[in-house]
Amino acid sequence: MPIDRINWLAVIVGGILYYGWGALWYGVLGQQWLTAIGPMAALVNPKDPVPYVVSFVMALLLSFGVAVALSHDDNRTMRHGIEFGLFFGLLFFATTLLTQTLYEGHPLKLWLINAGYEVIGLVILGALHGAWKKAPKAQAAAA
Repeated sequence: MPIDRINWLAVIVGGILYYGWGALWYGVLGQQWLTAIGPMAALVNPKDPVPYVVSFVMALLLSFGVAVALSHDDNRTMRHGIEFGLFFGLLFFATTLLTQTLYEGHPLKLWLINAGYEVIGLVILGALHGAWKKAPKAQAAAA
């Protein structure tokens, strides 16, 4: 794994962006999401900090994962990152979320909300990590 090629600042910024994207997405669609999860909505406690802390840590890990996946290509661009995020989001996240949604008997609206968040979030992370490469050591030392 090319750890030395990871832009750690971009990983942190990506985690913050992904978490912020979630706050925006579910801030707008939160009531529809609560309706779609049905009886499970009664278990949601907005004052419990654990889901928020775990969500932030997972956002950092996802940002790290995208950074690792894209770090293999020194010629990557923002467009490559966007394509990666769209591909990965649709073919890995959206597909598994649809299967889970159907088995759990939830409405497709819940899948649209959750998959939309994941796909767009991965596009954001892909764009960030595609565009923001770690400076080579020779360039970093000269700066």
